[in-house]
Amino acid sequence: MSSFNLKQLETCFKQPTIKNTFLGLYETLGTLTAIASSPETIKPSEWMIQLKASPDTDLAFDSEQQVKELSVNLIAWWNYCMQLFDEGQQIDLPVKLGLTPTGAPNKALKDFSNGYLKGFNWLSKLWQTKIPDNDSDQARSLSVLNMILARFVNEKAMANAEPELVRQLPDMDGCFQVLPGLISAVGMLGKDLSTEHEEIDEKVTPIQVEKIVGRNEPCPCGSGKKFKKCCLH
Repeated sequence: MSSFNLKQLETCFKQPTIKNTFLGLYETLGTLTAIASSPETIKPSEWMIQLKASPDTDLAFDSEQQVKELSVNLIAWWNYCMQLFDEGQQIDLPVKLGLTPTGAPNKALKDFSNGYLKGFNWLSKLWQTKIPDNDSDQARSLSVLNMILARFVNEKAMANAEPELVRQLPDMDGCFQVLPGLISAVGMLGKDLSTEHEEIDEKVTPIQVEKIVGRNEPCPCGSGKKFKKCCLH
């Protein structure tokens, strides 16, 4: 399993094609963290389209190298989260997530939170089938995490929508301090509820690539096969 390289991923997300095709870097990582927490394993071939900037955006890349750097690092982060949650360990969030000197969430934290909520909403029906009782401790754990993330995204809107619930939360710094533990707890819960869990090797994961690789060229996923006999179909 390849290790996650944040600097390499930051470089990828500065490139115009990637910026126009995908969500922002930290929104993407947040979405993947939520997907890794799912009570059922969602494969990269299923979640890749959830990372697009809009549903109408086509997946497009400048080169085979760009495809590899992006896909390998995204899958490495997803695998990192999956492994931690499966082993019952606490996640280390990207270091750029934090609070401003005035105590407000910085842009990276807002983007990550928004991405996590996006990923969770995509899988909300799946969670509901696993946790049908809204009054259970499991459901409350999900609710608290989502409230804190929504507060990071837009504190004023959250306070207007759920003033009593917001008053029960810690202050902004307290919310940030408990965030890694809450995300990990929900991830562990997802693994406990999972009916199956298999690690996907990023080297053989189909990645959709449009109009970049020739039919007879090596597939960019790294399988060693020709593109026409691997990820083309």
